[in-house]
Amino acid sequence: MATRWGIGVAIVPASLAAQTSDAQHVGVAAIELAGRFRVRRWLELGVSVSAGGSSADGSIATGSLYAEARYRFLTDLAWNGFADIGLGVASVAQSTASTDDRAGRPSMRLGAGVERRFGSLGFEAELRGVGIAHNPKATGMATTPAAMELASDDVAGLALALGAIYYF
Repeated sequence: MATRWGIGVAIVPASLAAQTSDAQHVGVAAIELAGRFRVRRWLELGVSVSAGGSSADGSIATGSLYAEARYRFLTDLAWNGFADIGLGVASVAQSTASTDDRAGRPSMRLGAGVERRFGSLGFEAELRGVGIAHNPKATGMATTPAAMELASDDVAGLALALGAIYYF
């Protein structure tokens, strides 16, 4: 418990799809920054933000802000596991979309992962399920059906966060 604070960075590739019939999955990737505070050996609270995420062709843009709670298993071992929940806002829309299409929407994510610590430095991998609420402000001006569905409808997907965290 001597090192209660942590600052992390992760690469987060994800596959997202609107929750409509015949919706296509869109691959996106983002860089995430996180700050965490260990309340107890087994409980961490934190905030994470990602911005500048996009699809491979740059047509879809993403961003998010989450408040998180993480429960750690085997806290005294170099290898330890964790489960977490995050509540926040997320945006996914065409990169050239209007402000209404890019509006932040309520979002939740659930994850489970593993961390390997080397002193104050830890490396982690986490699999996350992501859900993003519909956007009633969407204007319908996207150039592709997939972009319009992601901007307006409920969105769900899976993400894999690969990162490092420094504890101090």
